[in-house]
Amino acid sequence: MRVDDRTLPTIGGPRPTGGSPASAWPIDLYIGLDRQPVANYVYDDYTASYDATPPDFVYDDVQAWPYDRFDLTCYCHGLTITTGGPDADEQMAAGHVELTLDNHDGQLSQYDAQGRLVDWVPGAALDIWAVVDGDPCWLFSGQITAWRERADGSVDAEAFDAFSRLSEELPEWDPGFYGDTVTERLDAILASRLYTGPTRFDVGDVTLHSYLTTASPLGEMQSVAISDGGLLFVDADGTLIYRNRHWLTGRADQTVVPSYSDNYCSAPHVVWDAEMTTDDDRILNRVTLTSVADVSVSSTDQSSINLYGPQTLARSSDQWITETEGQALADYIVARRRDAYLRLEQYVLYLTDPMHDLWRTGIDRRLGDMVIWIHEQETTTGVNLVVLNLIVESIVHDITPTSWVTTVGTTRTIGNILALRYDQTTFVYDQPDPRNIYAA
Repeated sequence: MRVDDRTLPTIGGPRPTGGSPASAWPIDLYIGLDRQPVANYVYDDYTASYDATPPDFVYDDVQAWPYDRFDLTCYCHGLTITTGGPDADEQMAAGHVELTLDNHDGQLSQYDAQGRLVDWVPGAALDIWAVVDGDPCWLFSGQITAWRERADGSVDAEAFDAFSRLSEELPEWDPGFYGDTVTERLDAILASRLYTGPTRFDVGDVTLHSYLTTASPLGEMQSVAISDGGLLFVDADGTLIYRNRHWLTGRADQTVVPSYSDNYCSAPHVVWDAEMTTDDDRILNRVTLTSVADVSVSSTDQSSINLYGPQTLARSSDQWITETEGQALADYIVARRRDAYLRLEQYVLYLTDPMHDLWRTGIDRRLGDMVIWIHEQETTTGVNLVVLNLIVESIVHDITPTSWVTTVGTTRTIGNILALRYDQTTFVYDQPDPRNIYAA
């Protein structure tokens, strides 16, 4: 687990000795569903109770589950977890889970033999994690939003992360006070909705206006994030996270920065189906930002305009207060997005590949992690190495009883690792492989 992760819930239910249903896997997968108490004896209905003192006869005696989560793993025929995937404004989508479950024993039915609704599944918590070498790694935490029982004895279920709880439509409301920091504003929005889930917020670089809005709580929080140049997302353990504009430096809780390649066999992890592209879709070289108080700032990079033509962003709803704050944000956007850079649309890890041990690096990946990409590239001087630093911005886990495929998407390049050159670094001589240096 990462250092700031939420504590795992207790879990129980029908699980074979030895862990995961796929006994050949060197890991254990857990899919835990929060369930309502079950009635042992019922007098009139499920909810109203008249309880005598034991051992007398008890009306509506409720037997609670002896654990926090009911283990669905042995019922699972298929599982897809999708997280991340920002839009053009770098707003993350809600994390999403799709489950196909076997219900031939009736254990997952919402109704009992008398037709009573005994287990209201939509709204129930769903937690998914895997244990690798004794270390639990979170994969998803959210709430069930759909539970469809099929005539063939199967169940199709869906779940979304905390974003879904914050996307409700509201009448006009006031999100906070004039001069709030980003943390103060985000906390105030959550408090107004009685949100009690775990959070971890950076302070941010701007102070914020106060005004009436009809946006959803999530929409307002994303507007705050955009006004600060940061990123709002839900972590794998269900923690709602805000990272300020320094999120491009990676995560502090990441202990190992893994290296991947599609064609360099000496790389620690060789991947499949890598899609490298020059990311020119997100170039911005002419930015005009206008606050809700009609204060405007602009930033332009002429050399980028000369090369790519004008790529313009005009935004009119920023919440920063001072012109200085707005100008710094506009300059930051242009500096980061004025050029085209290499990026990875995706790369694929087949975790069950018997020739490569990819379990840890595939499962313990989080949004915001830094990764190193190594690629052998034909050039006019021969085959050279392209080595890039990238940030993970999307993760998809496709899991069946016999396979586990992880697809990872990244941001545009945030740094190039160049070959070290003589007299650039003390006692180091230039080598064609940037990781293969000669030092005194």
